Amino acid sequence: MAGFQFRFPGGWRRSLAAVLIGNLLYFLAVPYLPEPLRYKYNALDLWVLVDLAFCVVVLRLTYLFWKD
Repeated sequence: MAGFQFRFPGGWRRSLAAVLIGNLLYFLAVPYLPEPLRYKYNALDLWVLVDLAFCVVVLRLTYLFWKD
């Protein structure tokens, strides 16, 4: 596949920053979340969607404040 390049929307740095910051914020918030939304080792529960929501919010904020 000569000439094919995969591009992240907004760039890979923005996506990486959103995931890292979103996960950091989620794990800082875990002690204050209700039990069903808390991280559970080795389980795919509702916490995965909450963590994803944190990352998506941070990604949207990067589009407001991060100028390339």
